[in-house]
Amino acid sequence: MKKHVSLWDGSQSMPVLPNEAVYLDGNILAKDHDYFNIGSLNISPSQELMAYTIDTQGNEFDQLIIHRIDDGEIIFPNDHQNDNIGSPLIVSEELVWGADNSTLFYTKTDDL
Repeated sequence: MKKHVSLWDGSQSMPVLPNEAVYLDGNILAKDHDYFNIGSLNISPSQELMAYTIDTQGNEFDQLIIHRIDDGEIIFPNDHQNDNIGSPLIVSEELVWGADNSTLFYTKTDDL
């Protein structure tokens, strides 16, 4: 690892390790917010989807976001979604994927 770190030029565009990929850049997500926290992050068993929660108010109410890892497309929340969950979905920080790669377990936060 020392060899790879010594080759790093310190720039944001150069990876620290060979084949390194950034799947979620908290600095970019936090850009327009006075407060920002990534609460939980969980990758599906197929490693195709990433679910994470963010808090942009500092009130510990986290919004659920799911996106595809390969292209970064956000698939939830989605303005075209026809379900009864609603958007944004406010959840606790804990997320767990089911073994079927399409089920995500979470706890919905009560409204105050």
